[in-house]
Amino acid sequence: MSSPEIYISNYYRNLNAYLHGTGDDPGNFRIRTSRDQSYPQAVTVSSTVPEAYQWLYRRLDRIVERERSLIQNIIVQGSYGDFTNNNYSDLDIILYLEQSVVETQLKRQLLRKFIRQKLMPMIYSIDPLQHHGVFLLWPELCDHYVESVLPLAVYSKAWSVHKFEESFRCTTHSTPRRTPDLIQTISKESKNLVGRVNFYQAKRLTSHIMMVPCLYYMDQGTFLHKAISFEPFIQHFPGTEQLLADVTEIRNQWPKKPWPVFLMGIYNIGYRMFGRRYPQICGVLYRSPWIQQQLHRLNFSVLSEIFTLEENAIS
Repeated sequence: MSSPEIYISNYYRNLNAYLHGTGDDPGNFRIRTSRDQSYPQAVTVSSTVPEAYQWLYRRLDRIVERERSLIQNIIVQGSYGDFTNNNYSDLDIILYLEQSVVETQLKRQLLRKFIRQKLMPMIYSIDPLQHHGVFLLWPELCDHYVESVLPLAVYSKAWSVHKFEESFRCTTHSTPRRTPDLIQTISKESKNLVGRVNFYQAKRLTSHIMMVPCLYYMDQGTFLHKAISFEPFIQHFPGTEQLLADVTEIRNQWPKKPWPVFLMGIYNIGYRMFGRRYPQICGVLYRSPWIQQQLHRLNFSVLSEIFTLEENAIS
């Protein structure tokens, strides 16, 4: 029988897949242990946002208002959360669900329909190349929180529709190491950079590279915000410094999106036609010699070489 921590991680992953249309309903959330006895960590997220982000606040506020039986709050993290977004940025949001969603099949069905028909098209109207969906949170998950889902550090650089105040009790969670799998994925993606490269391929690949430091420390049991994981990682693996500097430069120089933004009708039709393949379709339509030149100068092999040495040292 799996530990409560493994059950929580698996349930979260299966629920997320179901709500995004790529898996079956995981059933009701049933954690058979009492509240985790670890010391509670208070998390507060402000609902104050600068004027420049009021357009996004209003859109998310309307969602919470309309879907109040399913969603208590929406938390914005990532670069839109700390107001450092640029042309490269996608929209990282956490849906704080009503507890009844994970206890009622009908509500999960309604939320799945809403995410697929309304929320994802809205997200794609901001970034048509986004290659992931939304993150999830609910009250009982806070009582048995697993940081491999999302490090608590992300909430320190975030804002929410309504002020968010919650106590998290984090479980001790040992999961299989995920960094080697990510590096293997990067290796496969880099080998597909043949001929003309589209922007979806480029964004997915560079995003995966920038996730390596954060995921590496997760595997070690240290949960860092992605933005501060680069420096200690480079100190530990000096050979990765140039690669991470190059992908950061690509991110900072990413060109403006050529598609019309905020035309929701276009994204509703596109997503209904192509589903989760929609960003890939957009990527095929968006090509540029610039991105091909940038990617072909990256040294991807440094990651696998360094981690081969690390694995040998551990064994």
